[in-house]
Amino acid sequence: MDKSWIDWGTRCSKPYYEKLDEFLSFASTSRDISSRIYCPCRKCQNRDLFVIDIVREHLRDNGFWKKYKIWEKHVQEALGTAHVARADAENGGEENSDPLAGGPNESTKEFLKLMKGANQPLYPGSKKHTALSFIVRILEAKVSNGWSDTSFKDLLDIFEESMPEGVILPKSYNEAQKLTEDLGFTYYTMDACPNSCMLFRNGSDADLDNYLICNASRWKDNDVDGGLELGSGLGKRRAAKKARYFPLKPRLQRLFMSSKTATLMRWHAEKRTDDGVFRHPVDSLAWKDFDSKHSSFSTDIRNVRLGLASDGFNPFRTITIPHSTWPVILVTYNLPPTLLMKQPYIYLSVLIDGPQAPSDKIDVYLQPLIEELKELWEEGVPTFDASSNQMFQLYAGLLWTINDFPAYANLSGWSTKGEYACPNCNSETDSVWLENGHKWGFGSSRRFSPEDHKYRRDAKSFNGLREYRQAPPTLSGVDLLTQIQSNGVITQYKKEDMLTRQEMGPERPEKDPLKKKKHNWKKKSIFYELPYWQHNLIRHNLDVMHVEKNVCDNVLGTIMGAARKTKDNLRSRRDLEAMGIRKQYHVKEREDGTKYFEPADFEMKNDGKDKFLLALSQSRMPDGSASNIARRVRLKGRTIGGLKSHDNHTLLQQLIPLCIRSSLPKNVVEGLIDVGKFFKVLCSKLNCAADLEEARSRIIVTLCDLEKIFPPSFFDVMEHLPIHLAEEALIAGAVQFWWMYPIEREYMSTIKNQYPNANDVDVARIHFDEFAYWFKAHVSCLQNMGDVSLLEEIVALSNPPSPSAARLKSYTSKGHFFQVKSVDNKRTRQNSDPSGEGWLNVSEVESKDFSHVQFDTSDEMESVVTMLGKKRKVGRPRHMSEFLSPSGSASRHNGSSSSQSSYTSIRPPLIPPTPLPSPPQPTPPTTLPLPAPDAQPQPTSNTVSRGHNKGIPEWNTGENVNIMFHSKFQPVGERATQLGKIVTIGQDCV
Repeated sequence: MDKSWIDWGTRCSKPYYEKLDEFLSFASTSRDISSRIYCPCRKCQNRDLFVIDIVREHLRDNGFWKKYKIWEKHVQEALGTAHVARADAENGGEENSDPLAGGPNESTKEFLKLMKGANQPLYPGSKKHTALSFIVRILEAKVSNGWSDTSFKDLLDIFEESMPEGVILPKSYNEAQKLTEDLGFTYYTMDACPNSCMLFRNGSDADLDNYLICNASRWKDNDVDGGLELGSGLGKRRAAKKARYFPLKPRLQRLFMSSKTATLMRWHAEKRTDDGVFRHPVDSLAWKDFDSKHSSFSTDIRNVRLGLASDGFNPFRTITIPHSTWPVILVTYNLPPTLLMKQPYIYLSVLIDGPQAPSDKIDVYLQPLIEELKELWEEGVPTFDASSNQMFQLYAGLLWTINDFPAYANLSGWSTKGEYACPNCNSETDSVWLENGHKWGFGSSRRFSPEDHKYRRDAKSFNGLREYRQAPPTLSGVDLLTQIQSNGVITQYKKEDMLTRQEMGPERPEKDPLKKKKHNWKKKSIFYELPYWQHNLIRHNLDVMHVEKNVCDNVLGTIMGAARKTKDNLRSRRDLEAMGIRKQYHVKEREDGTKYFEPADFEMKNDGKDKFLLALSQSRMPDGSASNIARRVRLKGRTIGGLKSHDNHTLLQQLIPLCIRSSLPKNVVEGLIDVGKFFKVLCSKLNCAADLEEARSRIIVTLCDLEKIFPPSFFDVMEHLPIHLAEEALIAGAVQFWWMYPIEREYMSTIKNQYPNANDVDVARIHFDEFAYWFKAHVSCLQNMGDVSLLEEIVALSNPPSPSAARLKSYTSKGHFFQVKSVDNKRTRQNSDPSGEGWLNVSEVESKDFSHVQFDTSDEMESVVTMLGKKRKVGRPRHMSEFLSPSGSASRHNGSSSSQSSYTSIRPPLIPPTPLPSPPQPTPPTTLPLPAPDAQPQPTSNTVSRGHNKGIPEWNTGENVNIMFHSKFQPVGERATQLGKIVTIGQDCV
């Protein structure tokens, strides 16, 4: 059916009425004349039901809703999707040849069939789990708790034995993973250069062993220098760095395969309230401008608008392990505000491994994502809409990026450091170099004030100069692209550009002011590969969360005079002298020659600090609105620290304006209150353009007032950015949808929880895994350089251990059981206890000195069992007191209970059957020195002396037996004070 008439400019022509009547008659097919249909006029937008005559009047007076091109609430509702193609053919339309009409395609049918089977109850009567939800749940538990594949298989076996008959579960982890892959939950792993130069993913690059740019080895263990070859059987080679890519198309298709979610994806066009209030990104000027420039994209309201966010984090949560993992995240903006920015609808797209951050070379890892975004923009992907039971071509576009200020530089290519640190002011950023502070100051807020404002002519209160310059213009994406091309800025992901950078060498700052570049471009961003990117009104957002945190930290550190955090110090006072302003704050000299400076009005006195911190410590915020800030206050030290981003959010907007009123002068209090008001308006959930315009005008005056109070060193780039935050809010709308709070708190915190907290054991493990390969690569490098000082011993030591060697924690040899100390400390039995049957039967021997007895352990040790998964059955060691007890010992170990006047043994080679003459007492080992002989108490007749001066009354053998142990078998743990040393005279032990 022809739909071009809904875009006609006039509604008073006869052809328009004919097309209108044709639509109404077609929509009312098989309906009663008194039945109601949805009204598709511009005002109703299919929200209300009316009779056909009322709908005709609305369409005649208000016009047809131009975004309503798929008449799913009329044609399909009246005739059903099976008759749409036939009806269009009868009416001469062009939809009759549309391959997307008429229900799901074959691939979608297969997926729906798989979903139907997976969504069956786990067993008859199960209400909590389906087969799919059960498998996904245990897969999540495996990842969260670090289960091995073997333990996962054992758990599946237990489940299969416990479940009712007929329940079919996967047999292994691979089968469970295969099910999730069939449902589209998959990712691709790509080897990457450790220097982030390139990816091994296409064509001939996938077979390379060295990187084309930096010639670094692809493999972690440096196989080329180590002499290992792939397939040599010495272990699988490991890539030096990896990245994981999660395809976007399947995820967007899954959104429309649920009728409920498919309806929510049209909320921005069907259910929103258009009254000029910023509630959703669809209300923003950026969204509306995007739709007007790309009308073919905005025709179908189901097409997806996306946002991209990225930031690094340390998965180990400790500074002892320098590690930075970077996820790249996508946000879907079609959904209602209550679901927008929530975890189920935030998608992980790229995961970049550490330990080094990708920095400006993050574009290398974004290549597969940008390629897929280009395909979604130019070609689309066939998608099944469950709400209308038809196929359609889905397209997607990227609106902007969300990132903190350092990541802003990595994604945009504009450096956020130095003289031109402000990306909005670009090359016209007004900054001044502070000679004594060794930093750039950005106190130029007067430039943004109206031309007739009194502050422009006030030189004394500011930097000593009048201000007549205009505010720097805001450059469009086309202007920025022209600037990049005119300055010869190249990319950092294309091979030819990377080779060019390598030939040019590292860029060094130019000291000649005539040759110094007038911009901060470091690279051409990969986002310019998208055909629409340069036309977006806003491309990279300034993050309100991090700007607010930095402003709050600067304010708190300066007004409290915190050491190493305050901006008021000797160097800042020297800068005031150099600028010739505020002489009352200059450094002064006493008569005795000592120098000093007066305290500033903006810094609290001690009593003011006490009042301020006491008010914070007694504050009680509503439940769930903030953390317990009172715990961050230390009244005794007059400090506050350990604040999180949301703590700064609460302090700056609510607590600081209340608690500083009795601690600081009025002009300082008023300026800080205005700063809190600005951020409070900016972060409001409901804003309009008038409110943001007023907030922008007010923050300019507020920053000018603060420039009259605080020193120039206080105004770094973070104190300058609030001027541009209001401008961006006018373009991008409500800040809740383009700041980092939901990204860091909703999503990245979940990723962090997948990693255990690192401790000393983790640090030792990483050192153990990494050091050998680093040392091997370092020695190989020295060999290639011909270092003559390299000894053969060093070369031999550099060979890493074989990855196939087994490390065991215990072994047995000649009836003796040995364990490592870490295991023995956790046990109640002694390390190196004899576990054979040649035990001393002390209960029935005469009083003799057995210090000469030798335990034969000099023979070669038995072979160690190295087969994985097979346990060696050995005699378990028992506590010494159990074997030296007065009853049952002989029958338990020698098989008889007869009395003997001399010692006998089952192992003649080890212990002679006849008593031996007692040799002289050996010298005690140095590890356990004996006390003076005169200090040793004599054992009583009811005790057995064991070791040195340690009688064990509970043995109650009536004999005195002295037993010495060799130094190699020192007792460890709690039993060390109860046992002596095994004696081995004239013979070394293993």
